[in-house]
Amino acid sequence: MRALVLFAAALALGGCQRLSDEESIALVVRYNARNVEAFRAGDARLTEETTGLEEGKKLLGLIGVRMDQGTVLDAQLLSFEVTGVVRERDRVQVTARERWRWVVRRVGTGQPLGAASDDAYVMRYTLGREQERWVVLKTEHAEPPVVGRPAPEWRAPVRDLHGLPARPPAGGGPTP
Repeated sequence: MRALVLFAAALALGGCQRLSDEESIALVVRYNARNVEAFRAGDARLTEETTGLEEGKKLLGLIGVRMDQGTVLDAQLLSFEVTGVVRERDRVQVTARERWRWVVRRVGTGQPLGAASDDAYVMRYTLGREQERWVVLKTEHAEPPVVGRPAPEWRAPVRDLHGLPARPPAGGGPTP
């Protein structure tokens, strides 16, 4: 009898840890909404509710680079169509076709810097449990992105952008 009770308890616990398709999709929608807020505010902490540790570190870096440049990313999700929900052991993968409009804005004034970009992505979101909650562990493009705005032209030499010293002239420079 005791074994039966333990088995029933284990089944009940396992059921509580399973994420339905609807809950999986809702988590991805919440993740995207929190990212929009975080990039617009320049505050990666706004994503903590929906992201795992590694994904959170990635977002912290992306948002931090923008803030270091004195810019934020203002995004709007134009369309979101789920194309698949797949379970693999203790993970759920949600794949979606998305259209976004992005514009880079100056911190403080909100002034747009350059043209807006209308982009199309097929995204894969890997969901899993971390610290007793379901979160987005990883995001990746399932297909190459279609970016509406051309890449910016660099107005400075790449070595200068990375803080590298100028190359010595051909034939060697003075020895230290």
